[in-house]
Amino acid sequence: MSKIKEKFDNIKQNNKFVKALSNFINKENYTIIKLIIVAILAIIAGIIFEYTIYRKIDPQYISKNRMIIMAGFFMFAGIHFIFKLDKMYNLIHKHRYHLAGIFLVFVMVMGYHGSSIVNFDEQIQLDSDNRHFHALLGVPRLIRTDEWASSMLYKLSQGVGENKFEYFSNKLRGTETDMFTVVDAPVKDILMIGKPLELRFHIFWK
Repeated sequence: MSKIKEKFDNIKQNNKFVKALSNFINKENYTIIKLIIVAILAIIAGIIFEYTIYRKIDPQYISKNRMIIMAGFFMFAGIHFIFKLDKMYNLIHKHRYHLAGIFLVFVMVMGYHGSSIVNFDEQIQLDSDNRHFHALLGVPRLIRTDEWASSMLYKLSQGVGENKFEYFSNKLRGTETDMFTVVDAPVKDILMIGKPLELRFHIFWK
């Protein structure tokens, strides 16, 4: 009788465990605990990705920024197993403008961009320590010379010398050049209101 009772108790305990596990796995149950677990796993996955897969692609640098980005991707993938998809995506759609604003502030503060300007380190400053300025994802394209080797040079030239951000400048070409109309560089002029993106040079230029 004692053996039968033990087997019965074991089955009963296993059933409770199975029920508790099933209840935990069900979406929208224990969401805070699950989010913490997913966040920890996402960070670990981001580190593993950096030291294994991406280490083979770019063996020169171990990037903490790339770990952050990949952890974010893994975190987003993980929350699909926590929340019901229809509610989750309805919530994302409802707050899409807030999320877009948070994303823009994040990439601005972290200094992320889609420029190929990192080519300067490979083509001009070969001996520089560029561990802090390198491609996080993808490969910089040399063919995009209009972006990193032409227009960016004009914009950078506006921030050097005694007279910065002149409307007509001869710093780069050696002759007076309309920096606002022709090359779309930042200038000290009321017309910059029409090009708010270029105002970043006036605000953040050191």
